[in-house]
Amino acid sequence: MTRQTVAKVGGLTIVIALGAAVALVIAGWPRPVSQPRSPGTLPPVSAPSGTLRFINFGDWGNSPGVDDAVYRQLERTYAAKPFTDIVTNGDNNYGSTASFPAYVRGSLGALQAAGVRLHFSLGNHDVDSEDKWKAQVGNPAWGEWDCAQCRTTRPKSSRSRYYSFYRAPVRFILLDSNTLVTGDLEQMAWATQEITASARASEPWQVLVFHHPPFSAANTHGAVKALADQLAPVLATLGVDVVFTGHDHTYERIKTTPDCGRGVQYVVSGAMKLRRDDIKQPNDCTAAYWDDSQAFVLVEATARRFSAQVISADGTVVDTWDLKR
Repeated sequence: MTRQTVAKVGGLTIVIALGAAVALVIAGWPRPVSQPRSPGTLPPVSAPSGTLRFINFGDWGNSPGVDDAVYRQLERTYAAKPFTDIVTNGDNNYGSTASFPAYVRGSLGALQAAGVRLHFSLGNHDVDSEDKWKAQVGNPAWGEWDCAQCRTTRPKSSRSRYYSFYRAPVRFILLDSNTLVTGDLEQMAWATQEITASARASEPWQVLVFHHPPFSAANTHGAVKALADQLAPVLATLGVDVVFTGHDHTYERIKTTPDCGRGVQYVVSGAMKLRRDDIKQPNDCTAAYWDDSQAFVLVEATARRFSAQVISADGTVVDTWDLKR
């Protein structure tokens, strides 16, 4: 497995790759990007056979704090490397139920028109009113909330707040950490069954997506210790590969060491609504971080490789990491 980390040195970003050899790549200037496309002009989705490309981010919705430029960068990224799905880590709607659909159309409409599918998990701002979360889980454009692709039966009392879907070769399990943080044993039991069923079906990658981060060095919120205590031992035992979270408005990749991720790759991807310099000091579990500008994660997955690039709003790749079978 190859690991890479990012260090900030003056105006340069130094990426240190650890594997069979050690190399330094200095990227001091943004990569050139094409001009933004008008909504509706993106080509249809296409990707190499046997490969899934998807985007992950959180903390993005309906807020003055989100610069529209990052959505145009998503379109440029799609033009260069078409992806089929966007999976969010929650806080999709900071505003109102009434204004949210227009915001999604303006932000992601061109990608949706090209065939990109959206899949939402719920953050704390998505459930601060009954109508806001119902508008999300009740809209089929926002994910497979009916659990049609789940491998196991979801409890009726779940009220459609969590679900899973499969895009070969990745099983995505989207949870509601709003209730997990208070000890939602029923949801945890379902998630355990879903992960186990996915592994038994030989689905190559199991990826969990939820809002509150078990690990984070950010100042505003930081790690949710209750989730770390509850999830880290279980997910490591179950063989989960990746956990995407948000809540802190930064990007951070967590070490997979026994004291941190325990072999599971945890990622905080909440940098769409950026809190600049919110990570004042990385902690012992920080492998890499970015809090200088808005960013999202592009993943390319095959049955044997799970590769991620973290792309800032100006197109600069600020972190990369690989998982290999």
